[in-house]
Amino acid sequence: MPFKIPTLWFGMLHQSIAGHPDPISKHPSCRRLMPARNLPSQCDGGLWTAELHNARVIANARLIALDDGRVIAGLQSLHGTPRGLTTRTFRRIRLLNRRVLSGVSLMLGAPCGDNYFHWLFDCLPRLKICFECGVDLKNVQHILLDGHVNRNLVRDTFEILELPFEKVVYLNNREIVQCEELTLPSMTVPSPGEVANWIVEWLRETFAGQHSTPPIPPTRKLFIAREPSTSRRLINRDLVQNQLESLGFETHYLRGKKITEQVSLFRSAKIVVAQHGAALTNLSFCEPGTKLVEIISPGHSNRCYADLAAVHGIERKELFGQPCDDKSGLDITVNIPELTRMVQ
Repeated sequence: MPFKIPTLWFGMLHQSIAGHPDPISKHPSCRRLMPARNLPSQCDGGLWTAELHNARVIANARLIALDDGRVIAGLQSLHGTPRGLTTRTFRRIRLLNRRVLSGVSLMLGAPCGDNYFHWLFDCLPRLKICFECGVDLKNVQHILLDGHVNRNLVRDTFEILELPFEKVVYLNNREIVQCEELTLPSMTVPSPGEVANWIVEWLRETFAGQHSTPPIPPTRKLFIAREPSTSRRLINRDLVQNQLESLGFETHYLRGKKITEQVSLFRSAKIVVAQHGAALTNLSFCEPGTKLVEIISPGHSNRCYADLAAVHGIERKELFGQPCDDKSGLDITVNIPELTRMVQ
């Protein structure tokens, strides 16, 4: 095998270009930029897809650079970063192996694509943007993904979407990939973790539409437990589980379950009790009016599932756990009487 001389890439040697349709469409390497006019958007400049010649994908899909080396702001790891030029990701010196992909490549991977929520809300909906822009996926030879993504989940969702899994190209941290032609959809929302109603509707149409009509009304009471080996442990999980099961709840662990199984489970839910975590992405498949008790660790809290519940008509209550001895606020215990009152 011939020795390949690594490429030295140093972001500060280049300027950035705004991740906005106007400057991108005027760049000489842009073949075409197509707006997704039928999709509502909170993003400045709306949603769009660009076709770029000789674009570069840098370090495990972290950055996208044009053929002159300028990095596109607002995309990939610069998504939601107001001052892209000053971020550590942009400034790092990298010694990278160079790879060339001929034909048309599609950038589908997004930051944190190994997470169930970000895969369903940030990565896959970029396909919907492409569809709305008239992109023909039959002309795509390579589908680019973060090399850390859950490959079983990718295969599972691609099978439902009838996408060719053999076209997937996993990107590595130590390489710079030059794409002869790159189809580049915009990010789905202004910042990671935000929720858009059109994404929920598309997910339900795409994945929940595979199933028969759920029970009317849904009847099951679900306790979605986290595996003991994960972070943010629920120290008195056994007591919580026993109490909830005495109230008619079923206990479920979702790790390793196919997306069709998770969809079916949440479609049948009347009430869900769960710790904050990626499993709650499946609220998208609940019927409006479903009730949720979200157990939260004080050391780890964000609004993504509260926003999802609000968008989708889920009645949500939050229960903050009591931090344990680790002082991080991540491992918690739950007040059983308080949880019982909230559920009842």
